[in-house]
Amino acid sequence: MSWIDKLEGHARRSVKKSKAQAPDLGPPPEVQEVIVTVRHPRENDPGEVAFGYFTVVGDILTMTDQRGKPLDDKEVTCRLPPNINPKSVAASFTKKRWPETRGGFNRKIDYPEIGWC
Repeated sequence: MSWIDKLEGHARRSVKKSKAQAPDLGPPPEVQEVIVTVRHPRENDPGEVAFGYFTVVGDILTMTDQRGKPLDDKEVTCRLPPNINPKSVAASFTKKRWPETRGGFNRKIDYPEIGWC
């Protein structure tokens, strides 16, 4: 038996141990989507919406990306009060995050017609 065979046997035993020790966490929570209006439509501007994604486990709401990975922000989880719609809480989180993530700094500003000329 060569050293490579011994190494392969050791790797197989390690994999069996790690599979046996992994706890069953169950299925991941369903990722839900919320769409909020962040800029209302005007004459020549269709407006803008922002998408937010979240999961709810028990009474804990967690803001996530599309795949369900929690966001890196400080405030991405909260405990839901009783009788509160989780989508409304997620919508407020999405609106609050929008200026930080997307911002309105580089967007076109529509000034009103002055009418002097």
